[in-house]
Amino acid sequence: MANTEKRKEERLRFKASASCELEGKIISALAWDINKHGLKIELFKKPEVGTFLTVILDIKPPLKLRGEIRWVDKKGIKFICGVKFVRLGNSEEKRLSELVQSLFWKNFG
Repeated sequence: MANTEKRKEERLRFKASASCELEGKIISALAWDINKHGLKIELFKKPEVGTFLTVILDIKPPLKLRGEIRWVDKKGIKFICGVKFVRLGNSEEKRLSELVQSLFWKNFG
């Protein structure tokens, strides 16, 4: 499926190991390009668009973010997926905001 650009804000350059809780299983992922609304993940298993998952970013301390798969593109044996964050609690929103702000200054400061 081709990615049709709909995001309101540009994503910031970011790359981190991650785990995903997807369909009752924990799978390894690579997370990259993030903003306060979502991120991209790279998986070896194809998720369906509309599937809900939890992404656990391997940062200190780990950051757990709930999201929905919005699009999936196949790239070789991997799947690149757009994730829109949903139902984040106050603590997750605060940590995400701090991460995005620090990345902004790292990328553009």
